[in-house]
Amino acid sequence: ANATAHFTAALATADVVIDESYAWNPSLYTFDSFLSQYGLTDSSDLKFVQNDMVLRVDRTVSEVNGLDWFESRIAKPDWAVEGLAHSIFADASKR
Repeated sequence: ANATAHFTAALATADVVIDESYAWNPSLYTFDSFLSQYGLTDSSDLKFVQNDMVLRVDRTVSEVNGLDWFESRIAKPDWAVEGLAHSIFADASKR
């Protein structure tokens, strides 16, 4: 419980959280999974929880659950920044 209190206090001003937790099957990992894993509830007053702003690196997943984030053969940091803009600002013009 003490660790949860410290974790919650550290995130009190966060607008967005990037969750890199391992998920054996990324398609089954949900926002509720995140909340449960970190001892949070959807009634939390944390800004990122209220705005559903928990991002993950498994947006693109292969048929065998390979994460494109780690398995792409060519790094494209500009795409990563565009992906953040797409998610954070709901900008459909970004990837």
